[in-house]
Amino acid sequence: SHELKTPITSVKVLADSLLAQQDVPAELYREFLEDIAEEIEREDKIINDLLALVKMDKSAAELNITSVNMNELAEIILKRMRPIARKRDIELLLVSTREVTAEIDEVKMSLILTNLIENAIKYNREHGKVTVILDADHQYFTITVEDTGIGIAKDKIDKLFTKFERFDEEKNITIEGTGLGMAITKKLVELMKGKITVESIAGKGSTFTVTLPQKIKVIKENSFPQKNLEDQMINPELKVLIVDDNKLNRKVARNFLESLEINKIDECSNGLECLTKIKEENQIYDIILMDIMMPVMNGEETLKELKKITNFSIPVIALTAD
Repeated sequence: SHELKTPITSVKVLADSLLAQQDVPAELYREFLEDIAEEIEREDKIINDLLALVKMDKSAAELNITSVNMNELAEIILKRMRPIARKRDIELLLVSTREVTAEIDEVKMSLILTNLIENAIKYNREHGKVTVILDADHQYFTITVEDTGIGIAKDKIDKLFTKFERFDEEKNITIEGTGLGMAITKKLVELMKGKITVESIAGKGSTFTVTLPQKIKVIKENSFPQKNLEDQMINPELKVLIVDDNKLNRKVARNFLESLEINKIDECSNGLECLTKIKEENQIYDIILMDIMMPVMNGEETLKELKKITNFSIPVIALTAD
């Protein structure tokens, strides 16, 4: 995926540049280390987002339903976002003609609002505006987030909630993101029995509307202690396969995963070894991190062969510098 455009490779290039020089000035050394730290932080965010999606795909995410005052929650999140908006002189407004109270999962609702508002700020114009509108009837409530930003082309809207999808890369090259935020947002909305829609005009702005039932009914077969989403991302039970011909890349990926308390990690140096583990050794993984450019069998060829396996459903994440 272009969105996973090698934080690992960037780290390697920066490190190699330092190692290749003698008597590196302290200022340059610090600058490169800061760049390396930023790439590591980006990779960490990607992996965290991926793990969140894996947990949702496995239907392991639980709902902790409580009574939530949506007006107050929206105000809290807007307050958090205002320092970010202020940097680009973007006005944040909350519009509500009534008090909206709903029985929902407050943590997941906070993530939905945060993702939508943060995107509305990131893809907005200087001196722009973001308006959050709350409304409700006797059965459902709606949250609408309007922005005066760059908008989305009509032919791109259908792909908006696809994992790793970002649009107008040339225009948005300076905007940070993993391409997973909207996919996660849609998953969270659907977990709470709701739907999300978008209307957008390229060059004028976008409007996202989330519709949710005011009372979410959850039938619990078992009683488990509730965990917040961050805790759910740390899952020692996950088993991950890293497929990459570069030993350093595998080492860095392993270190990231181990920092999340994921220790069930296998490694392969090419696609053929990956197929052997899956087909002949009958190994089962929760996720596969796969490089594209590899000797013997590259990532694309490997994925085609994996898809031929009956009932193959392991998420495969492409890691590539291309």
